[in-house]
Amino acid sequence: MSILHYIKISKPLDFDLLCQTIEAKVSHVAYEQRAENLCYFWIHGASTRGVDLTIEEPLWLELRNTACANHADYELTNQLAETICNLCHGQVYKDNDDYDEELEDASEEYLETPMPLFDEAQMHNKFLSDAKLIRTLVNHSGDPMTLFGPIREVNIGRNLLEKMSRHQPDEQFSENLHRKILEINYHLPDYEYGNLLQSNGDSENPKILKLITNLTPCIIKKYDFILFEKNEKLIAITNDHLNTILPQDWQLVDEYTIVAPIIGDLEFQKLLDKAERFNQIDNL
Repeated sequence: MSILHYIKISKPLDFDLLCQTIEAKVSHVAYEQRAENLCYFWIHGASTRGVDLTIEEPLWLELRNTACANHADYELTNQLAETICNLCHGQVYKDNDDYDEELEDASEEYLETPMPLFDEAQMHNKFLSDAKLIRTLVNHSGDPMTLFGPIREVNIGRNLLEKMSRHQPDEQFSENLHRKILEINYHLPDYEYGNLLQSNGDSENPKILKLITNLTPCIIKKYDFILFEKNEKLIAITNDHLNTILPQDWQLVDEYTIVAPIIGDLEFQKLLDKAERFNQIDNL
């Protein structure tokens, strides 16, 4: 579900110059180096997925757009490709779907691609087709899907689809999903994720745990177990169980993401009592 473009450049990329040029062209652009050879770009407040720029070889770059990228992401991809080509005398390529290396008369593995890489129709239709596919997959399998946005992940499952009207027309569903991704990434309270732990009992499959204390507001997302402490004993429950006992002031904004402000001591004690019924600490 990713779209890849490759840029063959004639001289090494000056990354600082690229960032300065993009910042001058695109309002609210942000970027973060996520690996030695990978930089992630997005437009703050507008991007749903952002754009990955990877240095595959010194003179060979990759631009990656992922499922449910939106108009802002594709516009940013166009700007990145154009800027890199201008700075480094580059040419953009894409994979040749007809390429077969086993054939004697195999065609070229990559095809030259004109710019802009995406036009208005493609920007609109790609998000629409991605939204339709995600809805189909979730409805068919029952398993939630996670989209990693610039700031937060978005979990899409059957419960969220019901809230967003599962059977509404594709265009309306696409618009609602777009708003939901932007809401979760940019419009939730600026709470931290709080106390996270890792259990390495099974070193090949460590479990990520979230400890909730009611001492500070936090954002709760999908974890292997949610932990509470009651009378010096630990309670471990799943996100699915937590979703059934949420305090009134906590807000479930997608399949799993919860905005959890501090609540009254009595209300938190009631939450502990309810959580104790689902305790799976022995499984943990």
